Amino acid sequence: MIDDKDIDRQISSLLLKKYNKNFVVHSIQSGRVAIEKLTLAVNLNSKLLPDHIFLDIDMPDMDGWQFLSEYKRLGFDKSKKTEIFILSGIFNSEDVRRSHSESMVKAVICKPLTLEDIRKVLSPE
Repeated sequence: MIDDKDIDRQISSLLLKKYNKNFVVHSIQSGRVAIEKLTLAVNLNSKLLPDHIFLDIDMPDMDGWQFLSEYKRLGFDKSKKTEIFILSGIFNSEDVRRSHSESMVKAVICKPLTLEDIRKVLSPE
């Protein structure tokens, strides 16, 4: 969970744990810190990459689009194992259009994240 707003991270983390009590949720406050933590994880063991990333778009320092660019540049996920879900407080067509051009983005979700949103994106149909 990458989001600059503490309350959004807390609520989203609780909902993810409610959806699946076995989920290990890492709550990270910025795209830059997330890149640093992913770099450390990959250097230890590439199998430590997360299965899912819920990524806020509108963040200071490094926004979600900059995070995605850096994530791709560093080549973390060569096996395409990680599913990335964009979280946007302002659901706009530009975010949706741009997300379609990013193969690693699985969905755009309007914040706040809900249990129903989690079910839709994580449950096979």
